[in-house]
Amino acid sequence: NFAGRFEAALTVIHASPQLEPVLGVVHDPEWRASVGAVLRQRIGKLNADTGVGAEVKLVGGEPGKAVSAAAGELKADVLVIGRPAADRFLGRLRTNAYAIIQHSPCSVVSV
Repeated sequence: NFAGRFEAALTVIHASPQLEPVLGVVHDPEWRASVGAVLRQRIGKLNADTGVGAEVKLVGGEPGKAVSAAAGELKADVLVIGRPAADRFLGRLRTNAYAIIQHSPCSVVSV
């Protein structure tokens, strides 16, 4: 709704530590490609089910820094992050949400 309201481009950024090679740890490149394919498929289904039609950008690394870096590369004007319904009851930000807000190069809206 944000993107449509302001006629803006929308990109879904998903960060996963499993997509990033780690020094000293043996990770099969095919395994990482498989994880990426599963993530793309799931996000693609969400895109289709909601009619959003967003671009998808998968990034490797710790979510707070990786999502913020990707937003910077995209020159994002605003970063919209979602939180589980359980967070509303607690009224607190989870670790990843807080880290994204802390490192973001732009305004962040949490829904």
